[in-house]
Amino acid sequence: MEARLPAADSQGLRVFKRRHYVDVAGGHIVQVAIDPKIGVYRAKLASERDPSGPLLVRDHDSKLWQPLEVSPDHSPLRSAEVLNLELSQHFKSMTESADLAKKLQVAWHAIKGEEGERAALVQFEVQCHRHLATLEKTLDFYVKEQLSLLIHKGPSAYGNELFKIQGRRFEIYTKLMVAGDWRKHMDIPPDMGFTLESHRSIAGYLKGKLVLLRKRQSIADEMLKKSRYSENELAEMGYDPMEVHENTADWLHAKSHMLAADLSDRTPVRLSLMFSQTTLAYRNIDNIPLEARIPVLSDLVDQCSAIRASFEYLEIPSGTTHAASRQEMVDAITTFETLLEDRITLHHQDLESAAPLPMSDQSIDFDFIPAQGKKQSAATSRRMFRSKHHGIDKIRIGQSRRNAVGQELIDVMHPHKPAEVLQTYERREGEWRRVVAIQEKNLATLADQAGRLLELSDSHVRKAHRDEAAKRNATNIVEFLGRKAEDLDDLCVQMERASPLAANEIAPLVQRLKRDSQRLRDEGEAIRVRLYKDKNYLSADRVAYLIRHEHLSVRRTHTRLETGKGQQKHFLDIYSLNDRLSDEPLWQAHFHYEKSESPALEFKVKGGHLKTLEQSGSGAASQRQDEQVGRPHVAIWRETLDGRTAQKIFELAS
Repeated sequence: MEARLPAADSQGLRVFKRRHYVDVAGGHIVQVAIDPKIGVYRAKLASERDPSGPLLVRDHDSKLWQPLEVSPDHSPLRSAEVLNLELSQHFKSMTESADLAKKLQVAWHAIKGEEGERAALVQFEVQCHRHLATLEKTLDFYVKEQLSLLIHKGPSAYGNELFKIQGRRFEIYTKLMVAGDWRKHMDIPPDMGFTLESHRSIAGYLKGKLVLLRKRQSIADEMLKKSRYSENELAEMGYDPMEVHENTADWLHAKSHMLAADLSDRTPVRLSLMFSQTTLAYRNIDNIPLEARIPVLSDLVDQCSAIRASFEYLEIPSGTTHAASRQEMVDAITTFETLLEDRITLHHQDLESAAPLPMSDQSIDFDFIPAQGKKQSAATSRRMFRSKHHGIDKIRIGQSRRNAVGQELIDVMHPHKPAEVLQTYERREGEWRRVVAIQEKNLATLADQAGRLLELSDSHVRKAHRDEAAKRNATNIVEFLGRKAEDLDDLCVQMERASPLAANEIAPLVQRLKRDSQRLRDEGEAIRVRLYKDKNYLSADRVAYLIRHEHLSVRRTHTRLETGKGQQKHFLDIYSLNDRLSDEPLWQAHFHYEKSESPALEFKVKGGHLKTLEQSGSGAASQRQDEQVGRPHVAIWRETLDGRTAQKIFELAS
């Protein structure tokens, strides 16, 4: 039996056919079940309905389960009298600490805006930290004496009291952040201009606040998962799940100003603004049409990946404090990128109810009512749209308006200065494009500038090919060439506006600019396709992209192959995804079915997925062998296929 059991999970449990097993001393495995009276695992016989064996706890050093009385991590059972005495002491300390914090909060509010406010605020913050320490001491007692408390109180009462303490911890973290925000507001009023020193101060403050936010988020996750608390109840206590991400964006922006000043390069600031716009779009994901969520999230993942890669490629001397600072920023972006990927997985279940339009072709250009943060006023309609930024589609959120001649424009506001327009977009050649500022230059000056830019085109292409050879991020290569192409496009617009009467005279030069612009974009797209055909990288989005642009052919190689036994029995279809030009196999798509006669699209949940040729060749048996020796099979990015991409694969194979 032991050989057939799966590996232990993070809690030390082996789960097989809904039964739970644990490893004990001597290399043995025993079946366990929760004792319904106290909520702790007991050993049990296979024939028993309720467990009757010894109480078992996990030793975190050896990872083995031991009887309670010999476990070094657990104290012996204590009497109800002793427990109640200690609990009364803890409750008394919590009450006194909470009363003092409330008194100091009232005192602070009473002198807001007056002399002495800062001192009163600091006193309140200090007491909040002391109260938090008292709460955590009580929480530690509940965790340490869990078994004794469970026996004397019962699982329901124990859980209710435990989460009341967690709720108080949650509230005090919120109060600490409110007080800290006000203190920072006193130090740097909103009307004060941003300086390098103010950015340094803001970055330091936000880094500390992020520690508090993450601790509060951890409590919120546990309360939502294990207690009766709902997200609405936590919202009434000041909870906003987006706050940690928006504060991360604010921190990244402040850090980027410091990095840009030291490098004499504004690139970090530009990248941080793009990251802030990405977090803003994510905040509104539940406020846009259901059928648009997957394509928007996919675009946001690509944006996030490109931003992260751009930070990674910044030229920073190794071993410097800047290198460590840059790594902090990369780690923060990576965390958000993972969140976006996880959110895509959650939305896969809604795909079948969405509109029949393939998700990658879904138009992103619609009005919506934005989500509201705690400090925002009543919502007004906003426009979410796609626009190309250096050759890459980006998700934008802006405010629509009409100019003097009735043309629709969209203003995208600065994410950190809400009253400032960051960029305005106009409808041009069927796309939303940046409004090009008219520069006061004569035609001769513009022509000279055009000549210099045209001379650089070949060097831009060579650099892109070097990056391709180094397996650099495809999106960044396309964006680099797209940025150079946009420089040529902008110059075309300026030349045509500068001298409309000399259209025939400048036509040849404008045509050269347009040809080179298209050439740079074509080179970027060709490089993207070649990099997307990397056999060792699995991505459902890349497959969807290659299918959409007719770069893949498909052949079904196995039909309803029977695999597994008993309850694990299922049927497998295998498709070879090939390069359309060379017919070279790139990946395999596997679809698992409950029944041999199931329709093609009715594959099991998460039963449609990609595999590398190497993975497919090794088979499931090899993966199980890897897991048994501690080498778990690691999926590469998002290999799960959704219904729409599956439909495209089936159509190409027919």
